[in-house]
Amino acid sequence: MITKLIILLLSILTLTGCGHNGSGSVYVPEDKVTLNINGYVRIQNINFPPEICGSNDRRFKDLSVFGIKIQDEKNEADVSMNGQFFLNELEPRQQIVIQCYDKDFPNLCFEWMGASSNGLSGDIKADITLETTAQSFIARALRDRYGRRVNPEAIKGEYLEATVNAIAEVIEQQPGKLENARLDQVDTVLDAYTEMADKLAAGNSGDFPLQHVFLFYMAGDNDLAQSMENTVRSIAEAGQPDKTEIIIGLDSAHSLPIINKPGAARYRVVGNELRLLNELGDLDSTNSLYLQNFVERTMREYPAKEYSLILSSHGGVWRDKSKPIGSARAIFMNDTNSVATGTVLNMASAIQCALIDNNANDRKIDLLVLDSCNMGCIETAYEFSFFAKYTIFSQALMPAAGIPYASFFREIADKGVDKTSVLDKAKLLADLYCNKYVNVSGAIDTGISIIDNSKMSGFISAYNNFLDAIWENKNEYLPVIYNIRTQRTTNDGETDTGSVIRCFSSTNEFVDLPQLCNMCIHDKQLYFLNEKYDLLKGHFDSLIAYSKYSDILKNANGLSITFPEKDTYKYYYRGELKEGSPLQPEATEYFNLKFCHDTKWVEILNEMMK
Repeated sequence: MITKLIILLLSILTLTGCGHNGSGSVYVPEDKVTLNINGYVRIQNINFPPEICGSNDRRFKDLSVFGIKIQDEKNEADVSMNGQFFLNELEPRQQIVIQCYDKDFPNLCFEWMGASSNGLSGDIKADITLETTAQSFIARALRDRYGRRVNPEAIKGEYLEATVNAIAEVIEQQPGKLENARLDQVDTVLDAYTEMADKLAAGNSGDFPLQHVFLFYMAGDNDLAQSMENTVRSIAEAGQPDKTEIIIGLDSAHSLPIINKPGAARYRVVGNELRLLNELGDLDSTNSLYLQNFVERTMREYPAKEYSLILSSHGGVWRDKSKPIGSARAIFMNDTNSVATGTVLNMASAIQCALIDNNANDRKIDLLVLDSCNMGCIETAYEFSFFAKYTIFSQALMPAAGIPYASFFREIADKGVDKTSVLDKAKLLADLYCNKYVNVSGAIDTGISIIDNSKMSGFISAYNNFLDAIWENKNEYLPVIYNIRTQRTTNDGETDTGSVIRCFSSTNEFVDLPQLCNMCIHDKQLYFLNEKYDLLKGHFDSLIAYSKYSDILKNANGLSITFPEKDTYKYYYRGELKEGSPLQPEATEYFNLKFCHDTKWVEILNEMMK
């Protein structure tokens, strides 16, 4: 047994090169070349129980009960009685997953996967069997969890055995499990193929087809439409750096590039050309399901070592001051046509669900860019920290033109995308933004921050210790802290450094968190916090990896916290009835944020605002 285990581990470590050695360059086939796939469904060696095939096995002698489809595409094909199928005149590509599903029992779904960094084109034979299904499951997991591409046909023998056995056991002995889950999502099958994918990744099997993929999700069905279209065109003109893909999802109130009409579409930058991938029609880009699908599908189609996700739209506070009722981060994504808004809660959930659906639970987006106004608060940072390594955002307003991405792609092409770390890429974006807007004549007062989410857990622990010390004598200390908060200034007001709290947003609901904590220890009644603050300051310094703001925004240190005035908090946040108002407000979803559950801050706000 031990000898077999040693042989298996040695084999895993030497299974590098299962796929072709791809450089990460885009496969561009010759004109008019197509991909034609034909094969047979060969499942005669499986002992199907009555629950699946009926009282006898005659049903699967007629294999036309199965249908064929391609993952993430609309292409479908019929299966003949003897199991033959054809998929002709497909676009050449580097990978394809063919799914063979029982029309009456769709959770019974077999697979065949082809993958090659040199490209799939011409005529390909693809017989779908129990073994190819296991190969596809393992290869897909390696792709989705680690960004590595392996030739599925190279996964044989010991690498395949556990997954094949798990699939056969479910079909032959535990068919009831297929009532509630598709075959690849049944727990025992999922455990078998993900375990093997993890072992292959540990042995550096396969290759990274790409170094970095940039995903732009741009909700521009509003007055940002023209600025976003200009950004998309400038990115295409700047060109695609080597070993990257740039995929853009744009929802616009104006005529879309190439399509020349309003709506939504998905694009790909190839060289210096913008190419249409999918026309999506009129949709509500604030709907988190569209963001989830965009992230999920793009990561499957373009496996890579690193991913950046850029979310671009309007930004605002946790509630919309123009409405008499509360709403959670009412403007994060804005869609004028459908009169809809997206929230931090549902957009964060969309990203998390995309990773979970790809069985990439432990994988994180390497760089998350929130290209919207006033996003730079601890509540937002914490919500996204569970599935992003670094986050870029601004405490202040951001110009409609946004971050100068075209300049970034030109510079990163010169530096080499594989020669710069994720943090270096983030700092380059931040530097370019500051060079264009910060302390520049005629530009708005703005700035930008980078949060290192690997430091978030330590920061939250230190911050809770700071709050616990205050809570011990809350009746005495909370009025002092609220008095500090009332010493505020607006975005466009001059301040004396250290004497007035810095506020952000048109409603002054965000205050600079490092400055607030620092001002607490300088109040003689709160001197006892010095030791807790010294520890907390060290965590601030490591959590905020970069922060630069216009000189007029004195005391902007890179991270805000929600600290509204009493009337605002009671009415717009808690939903208490305002005297003289005929409308009963609704409590915001602010209190559903992870930060509000994992820290004592809401308890302190509730006590302070009595």
